[in-house]
Amino acid sequence: MDFRGNEIIYDEYEVNKAIRKVILFMVFGVLLTFGTMAYGAFYNQNLIAFVYSNYYPIIIGEFAIVIALSWAKKFLSPFLMGIGFFLYSFLTGLTLSGIGLIYDFSAILYALASTLIIFVVMAVFGYTTKENLLGYGKMLMVGLISLILVSLLNLWLASPVLYWIITYAGVAIFTALIGYDMQKIKHNLIVRSGGDSVEVNKIAILGALELYLDFINLFLYLLRIFGKKR
Repeated sequence: MDFRGNEIIYDEYEVNKAIRKVILFMVFGVLLTFGTMAYGAFYNQNLIAFVYSNYYPIIIGEFAIVIALSWAKKFLSPFLMGIGFFLYSFLTGLTLSGIGLIYDFSAILYALASTLIIFVVMAVFGYTTKENLLGYGKMLMVGLISLILVSLLNLWLASPVLYWIITYAGVAIFTALIGYDMQKIKHNLIVRSGGDSVEVNKIAILGALELYLDFINLFLYLLRIFGKKR
């Protein structure tokens, strides 16, 4: 990957330090999500009833947080962005709390372990590769939008064949996005932050959100594959 032309001299130690912060935020977000999900599924099923009676407000709240973090980042402090990220992680855990009632614990465990392995491999690849993965951004975005539209279409068609095509396409797209997003985060830390600590923290939180979304979506698609429904 070539950053020549940006005329920015950066400290590799500082970039690595910022990347560790990204991963730390992302890991805490995932732990919060799965902790909330496990609590609702195995210890407090009244929470699941609350979630499904307030499902749409929670979903709207999640979208609102993502939009705020993405579009209002100039006006938000890193502290508020961090609060927003963890609130989003908590709300996602609420919406996923019913998974424990649908799938066997072994299926959830297999999907989670597979997601973790794929994530680590692709994140390391995205961070260390010399290939410019940013050139695949438009193609991945087209694939992601197509995946969403076809998924919505299949809600009406209910085609088993299309269901599995969507599932394996989802695994492929979000696997690729992990490597792409990791390289993009590294690029933004080098090129856009200018070494400013506030900007570095904002990029770290947004990067953590992107990797978090990749992780959660990959897990959900893999769960379809490993899924043994109760």
